[in-house]
Amino acid sequence: MNNLVIFADYAIFFLFALLPALWVKNKREWVLHAAISAFAAWLIGKFLKDFFAVQRPYVANDFTPLVGNFSDGSFPSNHTAAALAISVSLYLHKYKWGVPLIIISLAIGVSRILGGVHYPLDILGGAAIGSVVAWITHRLHVHKLLDRLSL
Repeated sequence: MNNLVIFADYAIFFLFALLPALWVKNKREWVLHAAISAFAAWLIGKFLKDFFAVQRPYVANDFTPLVGNFSDGSFPSNHTAAALAISVSLYLHKYKWGVPLIIISLAIGVSRILGGVHYPLDILGGAAIGSVVAWITHRLHVHKLLDRLSL
């Protein structure tokens, strides 16, 4: 089980590696939505971690986690937020691609629980943040808004 937890935990790199491949295939709007969503979800998660400062399970229960050793708070899961932001962004552009990516993203979240670094509520919070940010980014075409503002 340890290998499965570690594999799922590092699957987020697969999601990020998918973006340059899509860029080359001229799916640039998809990539921009996914990248902006992932970055925004991570920023929101970072702010909430500092605001809530929930101890991680391995700290609260005094055990060694299977993946990493983190000094920041537990809520929400930034791995899950970023993974779902990418997956939901791609889902909103191409349903067939999004479904398996969402499953991978949820597996990342479960691996964070099994690895002892997050509580289930952390994963739900990260999933909600990533999904909502992806939907807003898609709906508003944030990359076009940034172009208009010359940012």
